[in-house]
Amino acid sequence: MLVSDFKLTHPIARNIAEGMWGRGGTSSTHYPFPGIFYFSCSGHGGYIVDGMFFSPQEIEFLAKYGFYPEHLYLRYVTSLKSPVELAGISYSNFSCYAKSLPAKFYSKNQSFIDVRWGWVYYPIYLFEEDCDWAMLEMMRPDILAVSLANHNMLNDEYSQMVFNTFNRWIVRRDQ
Repeated sequence: MLVSDFKLTHPIARNIAEGMWGRGGTSSTHYPFPGIFYFSCSGHGGYIVDGMFFSPQEIEFLAKYGFYPEHLYLRYVTSLKSPVELAGISYSNFSCYAKSLPAKFYSKNQSFIDVRWGWVYYPIYLFEEDCDWAMLEMMRPDILAVSLANHNMLNDEYSQMVFNTFNRWIVRRDQ
């Protein structure tokens, strides 16, 4: 398995969001956590979250409710004299066009990988604005607190809305 210094950035997350939910008129809400992005696009919206943001326990909790990562495919190339470099990103799962971005990939022991080229997947989670957002905000009170600050609702009122949405739409899926 490859370990990477690749990080999901705002432009990559925006490209994913627009590929999933429509281009044009896209706006985003800032979250002070690396790898968490919220977009409202022309057709839909929601959270785009870097899979590396979650702990193993959170990933297990997400899977319990049927949330699994989508995969951003990263193409890497190398030579015997250089580190592994990111040569492109495939947004095929998100209906978008790939662009090259700088990043390096290392093996777990930090030595360079002795391969010429290949693809690796990078986990990305999507939480759509209709009801999936409640899963993320129920699981992470720190994200809930930022969302609460972004809405013109009372703390109890917003928290109750998250709880009700989670129980009505997420918990019911599991039954």
